[in-house]
Amino acid sequence: MRSVIRDKQKGKGGSCAGSCPFGIRNMYQIHHVFPGVTHITEKMGVGFTLIEGENRAILFDTGYGFENIQDFLKTITKKPLTVILSHGHHDHILGARWFEHSFLCREDMNEFTERTGTVQREKVKKQAEENGIHVPEDYLTAGIKTPEAVSFTEKTGPFESITEDLGGITVNLIHVPGHTPGSIVLYIPEYSLLITGDNWNPCTWMRFPTSEGADTWRNRMKELIRTI
Repeated sequence: MRSVIRDKQKGKGGSCAGSCPFGIRNMYQIHHVFPGVTHITEKMGVGFTLIEGENRAILFDTGYGFENIQDFLKTITKKPLTVILSHGHHDHILGARWFEHSFLCREDMNEFTERTGTVQREKVKKQAEENGIHVPEDYLTAGIKTPEAVSFTEKTGPFESITEDLGGITVNLIHVPGHTPGSIVLYIPEYSLLITGDNWNPCTWMRFPTSEGADTWRNRMKELIRTI
């Protein structure tokens, strides 16, 4: 049976405790989904996933990025890390401010520019503070480097894709337009595990101006499931 990780994942979990650096303690819930696959949830309720092989690791999404995610991840893995953004919305990309490099599908570059702007960050800051979450002083001004475009060189059925060998774990990045034009999903064949970001979850938002029509999205997701 094919597994799916969405933004909120049930599983064996725990909070970031004494091993975390001061300032990010208790900011995250950690769910060990499979060996080498850790789903992490921020206090604002969004999730991102660390996939660690024998040689290197991938971080899929970065959340809101209130605290130093890179320092936090160093408490979990020492492997070289590649940051992949599932799409260009603020709750998945603002944490990229803690990294020198990240990757995003070319179709979502304009979305990235808009969603990392001051107007969006001010909205996020207000929402966080209303929920009692501390927002650092530099949150509105911190630079976020423009991601590099993912270079898809393969095909998974009708979809653009690229395969990353992490050592013992294979990650297939697949471009599946839907929630946004540049939405990416990850597939790990060793676990029959599909990680969908916001492209498929209990309440998939398709109301954005750049989102696919519901029928098109549904048919495309069915084709993805048949393909993998």
